[in-house]
Amino acid sequence: MSMGSTPSAKGSPTSTRWSLARLAGCLLGASAALAALAMALLPGDPALAHKREVVKGYAIEVGFWEEPVIAMYPNALYLKVTRADSGEPVTGAEGTLKVELTTMDGRERREVLLLPVPDRPGIYTSEPFIISQPKAYAWHIFGQIRGESVETVLHTDPVEDPSSLQFPSGGGPFGSEGPGLVLPLSAVALA
Repeated sequence: MSMGSTPSAKGSPTSTRWSLARLAGCLLGASAALAALAMALLPGDPALAHKREVVKGYAIEVGFWEEPVIAMYPNALYLKVTRADSGEPVTGAEGTLKVELTTMDGRERREVLLLPVPDRPGIYTSEPFIISQPKAYAWHIFGQIRGESVETVLHTDPVEDPSSLQFPSGGGPFGSEGPGLVLPLSAVALA
């Protein structure tokens, strides 16, 4: 008898296999529903932490590639440049725009090299870097887009302290007994 057919006798090995297959199917469906519910209850879209401003007819969206940003974890720039009126992606900005990540007081600056993201017109990234302190920063974007001079400063959301995600907890970034289990937020969401 196949798994999809109705069992003939209650308690027979065939009916037990059929019942176990039905139970497994129900559990799989329930697991998928719970996973969908968990994803719905997690904090909103990380891209919501990106900042967007229209400058001289161009929409500039900037943020970190991995959000939320956790201090001491590698990250990179996320920059999207489009025409504000049509949404048309702007390509070639890597040669005409400059981007600096600065502390809020402007005392420390780091220029990041714009790199176009393959197969994603209008999207740019940078080489990886590590934010060392949990606090807010600012993106200073300046240069030219298609011959038009542009400049803007957009503030980041605060970078998170990794200590709230560390296990076992301890006094420093590696606790009192060396590195503990440290999960990036994306791994926590998948668990």
